[in-house]
This record gives sequence, structure tokens and C-alpha cells, in this order.
Amino acid sequence: MRIALFDPWSGISGNMVLGAILDARLPVGDLEALLRRLPLKGWSLEVSRVKRGGLSGTLVEVLVPRERTHRHLGEIRGMIRSAGLPRRVEDLSIAAFEALAGAEARVHSCAVEEVHFHETGAMDAILDIVGSFAGMHLLGVEEAWSSPVATGWGTVTCAHGELPVPAPATAVLLEGAVIRRGRSRAELATPTGAAILTTLVRDWSSPHPECSVTGVGMGAGSMELEEAPNLLRMILGETRPAAGWSRDECVEIVSLVDDMDPRLWPPLQKALLAAGAMDCYTLSGTGRKGRPALELTVLCPPEAEQRVL
Repeated sequence: MRIALFDPWSGISGNMVLGAILDARLPVGDLEALLRRLPLKGWSLEVSRVKRGGLSGTLVEVLVPRERTHRHLGEIRGMIRSAGLPRRVEDLSIAAFEALAGAEARVHSCAVEEVHFHETGAMDAILDIVGSFAGMHLLGVEEAWSSPVATGWGTVTCAHGELPVPAPATAVLLEGAVIRRGRSRAELATPTGAAILTTLVRDWSSPHPECSVTGVGMGAGSMELEEAPNLLRMILGETRPAAGWSRDECVEIVSLVDDMDPRLWPPLQKALLAAGAMDCYTLSGTGRKGRPALELTVLCPPEAEQRVL
């Protein structure tokens, strides 16, 4: 099984996830081909190699036309459902947007379907979220784990004014996750990044399984940080088969025989083994009317059952 291990030591955002995916050597054309299925026009991905704190990574900038309309969850869900995306990409993308809507609804005390997506509902966020899950699908990732998420600290200014870091919706999305403040006075974990990560990662309490490393991707954040390289690392790995007992199916055929010439038993056992039996043996006993009998037991794989009978 292929897994992804995230290290958000400088936080996480949608474009950082995309950068890590493309830095892990996924061709950008393959990702764009899936995103072109969405009913969105005028967008493009600008991909470049940059340095953050002396380390290199891939920066993805999602270029979109200015939008003046806000979107509701139902509209976004319909856009994704109608795009003909792979089923897992579709389901995870919708789950992430439902988590975003649920967090916003909880913060603003309104119904989920009443939530107006502003920053999180813009075209770039749709491309970030769907693109992240599409990239995971193209890389063959089935499960994901993460180290603690650096959230940053201080305040951030948005449409609702000055808010603490992590932003209220981000804090709700990170319920159940493991977080740390980090050294940077900045918003390191965005709502979009938190929604993607918490949708991918199911288990925050158990260590990831042993694996063989097959790839590494470094996704760059948009800003330069003084305290640490603003990068998200993603390690791809193949898990090792679990050690332990193997399990096979076996058919047991039992018959009690009390009227057969004893001289026929050796050739019968030889014929049963030749027909595919794994083992056969007899136990002595007493049959009807007190007659001596032998109980024949034959063990065989399911595919040999008819030949043995």
C-alpha cells in the first residue's frame, strides 16, 4: 500500500500541498488534465522552483480571474459531482468542503447550507482542494499520516476583521489533530490546508507503519519566514507486508465406512492424493449394529473438492 507522510513543520495551505505533490515528480500536465474537467474557466497553474530558508521546493500559484460572486456548498458540491472525476477524488473533495462549511457554520452560528464561501469558496480554493486529492489519486496514495501541525500565532486580518491565529474556522477543522504553535508570528495553517489534511489523515494517535521510501516532495509557501523554511514535506512510501501467520481455505470431507475390503484403503488414499487432496487419514471406530468401521477424513483446497469427491 502506498502512503503519504506529511511534515507540516511550517504549517500547511492548499498551494503547499499542490507543491509537495508536483515536487514528488507528478507531471503537472497529468494534474491539469483532471482539473480541466471542472466547470471553471480562465485559470492556470504557475509552477516554479524556489528557495525557502536555504532549502528548495516547488511553489504552485493558482492564477484565477477575479470573482465577485460567493458560492454555497450546494453549488460547489454540484460542480464537483458533475465533473466526472475519479470517485475517491470526488468524495474526498466534497468531504473537505463539507468540513469547511461545517466549521464556518459553527463559528458563525448558522446552517451549513447558508454559509457563503469567501476565501474558502473562491475558484483558487476549489482548485487547491480538488487538485490536492486528484494529485494523491495520481500518485496512488491510499492512506496518510501527519506529524503535528504548526499553526503560527498572532492575529490575521480577513473579511471579518482581525482574528486570532489559528483562525476560528481553522481551529475547528483541527479538532482531533495534533498541533503546535511554531516559532513564526504568522498564519501558518490555513482553513483550506487544514481541511485537506484532516480529510486525508484519519489517525492522529498511532505512528505510521514501517515503509520503504519511494519519493519526497517539498511544497513551498508563498511567504518567506525568518524562523524556519516555509515548506511542507511529503514523504511517499510503500508499506511492508505484515509479519504473521498466513491464512488459506481448506475443505474437510468426512465419511464413515463399515463395508469396504481393507485391501482397497491404500490405493484409495493414493488416488485421493493424486486428485489434489492435501492429506487423508482414517480413524477406527464402531458403526451401525456394532460393526467395526473406519472414519475417512480428506483435506483439500476448494478447487480440488469435486475431483476428490
